[in-house]
Amino acid sequence: MTHRLRDLPQIDSLLRTDAIRPLVDLYSRNEVAHALRAALDKLRQDIKTGSDVVLPDYDSDTFVHMLGNAIDAARHPNLRPVINATGIVIHTNLGRAQLSEGAIQAMREVGSQYTTLEYDLESGGRGARAAYL
Repeated sequence: MTHRLRDLPQIDSLLRTDAIRPLVDLYSRNEVAHALRAALDKLRQDIKTGSDVVLPDYDSDTFVHMLGNAIDAARHPNLRPVINATGIVIHTNLGRAQLSEGAIQAMREVGSQYTTLEYDLESGGRGARAAYL
């Protein structure tokens, strides 16, 4: 088993290959490294459990495509709109109560610029984030 783990390549060496380098240009080094780490962790786990693991061809279009799909999936939010047909308004596990338009507009206004979140204008020094609670 241990010798099979040694067959797994280092992430840095994979990031420098001709096959994977275009993914770094398309996404980012961190995103590609994260996807590689997840793929290698899965292989490592399968090897440790004694599964008959066939190591992928890391230069293949199939492997590169799999990495790209993993990155694309990680980039898309998991939350999606649904219709609450439960008859329960607050405790539905469907995102809790909806925000009012006023609350959403206030978040848009404050979230689109720098704010005094941790700055006290009166003292000119650091403020307390929890003061707004």
